[in-house]
Amino acid sequence: MPFQISNEAALAEYGSLPNGTLSVHNIAIRPDGTQHDIHGYAEVLNAPENTKLAVHFSTWFAPFIPIPKEGNYWILYVEDNYHEAIVGTPDRKYLWILARTPKIPHLKLEDLLQRARKLGFDRSKMIFDP
Repeated sequence: MPFQISNEAALAEYGSLPNGTLSVHNIAIRPDGTQHDIHGYAEVLNAPENTKLAVHFSTWFAPFIPIPKEGNYWILYVEDNYHEAIVGTPDRKYLWILARTPKIPHLKLEDLLQRARKLGFDRSKMIFDP
């Protein structure tokens, strides 16, 4: 994503808001430890499954970025223990492997990447956090 370059680590924080949407806070951590972040919110588009979201960020240019009616943030797979998840865009252009820990064991990561490949994502274009 334009928000994060390849040598930055990423952190995503989500929360529930009183109006039924979700808060979104993405943080990019530079190699020198400094950070930059972006805030937004997400609307669930397919309750009660809650797997298709429309994510809106609070920037001046956000209104100019179209969000498909099917959403722009799909939760495609979640581990039984909720420690890891696969999230992507419906056009298969963007993919995120999310985890509750800074590192995912190699075999677990390979399993998640294989699942993502089967879902139509191109692993060769992935950028991994340092």
